Amino acid sequence: MSTSTLGGLVRGISTTLADYEAQPVRTSTWRAIANNWNHVADERSRTLVCWAAESTTTGGITNSKVANAWQRLVSFGPFPLLVGADGKPYNVRLAVGGRSTASAQLRIGVCIAGTAETQMALATAPSNVLETTSFNNATNSWRADDYVTLDPEFVDYAIVNGVSSASPSSVAAVLVTVEVWGKAASSSVFATQAYAAEQVPL
Repeated sequence: MSTSTLGGLVRGISTTLADYEAQPVRTSTWRAIANNWNHVADERSRTLVCWAAESTTTGGITNSKVANAWQRLVSFGPFPLLVGADGKPYNVRLAVGGRSTASAQLRIGVCIAGTAETQMALATAPSNVLETTSFNNATNSWRADDYVTLDPEFVDYAIVNGVSSASPSSVAAVLVTVEVWGKAASSSVFATQAYAAEQVPL
């Protein structure tokens, strides 16, 4: 849950320690500083995926060379997303990279568990999927970077009651997978790097 009491950054506050050290400061100023600390912490929430390239020209995961068809290259998760005070899951910042020797594209998406097969293969990428522009480059490189949003879809998952395992309880969570898919015109496309982290937008 977001811990920023004001829902955003308070601008115009000095960031120089000497301005506050052994000086009287208004309570409202300290509250604004605490709010900013919390907001910055929220913006840099959990990293879900951090997959780096092995080199500039090798490694990665490739498709099975079906021309012009979106295919799953790698899947991470599932992960339960953090949910803000408004009841919506945090946005997720995504980045994906790879290489290809023919015209190709990559997609990275955050999909509610069980929906990836449909969401990632759509002709037009939905709001929870980031798509690269077409590229033809044999060097491993980041190809797209942005954040995506998704509609909350809470599911009740059974948990064991710590007091009595004979009567399990349930907890509601937004469970997602981070998917990397690829499409190439006439040859393989390689996914070589991926990144996904929860983020509260400014």
